[in-house]
Amino acid sequence: DDTTTIDPSIDLPKITQRAYLDIKFPKYKEPKRLVIGLFGDVMPKTVENFLALSNSSNDVSYNGATFYRVLSGMSIQDG
Repeated sequence: DDTTTIDPSIDLPKITQRAYLDIKFPKYKEPKRLVIGLFGDVMPKTVENFLALSNSSNDVSYNGATFYRVLSGMSIQDG
């Protein structure tokens, strides 16, 4: 079973920044915006790296990446 739930009794870390990705889906004409909350107090270097990749339009970025796995409410994986 690939279903994962988040325990509502556990407090999540504070979201310190947000990033967004505009994603194209085959069934929609316009891209849809995915907003991602980032936990900079817990993982500052990871947040810094993710923001650099998501804000970049050069060869090293998420621009044009294809998502091959989506776990609703938990994670996405691209490659």
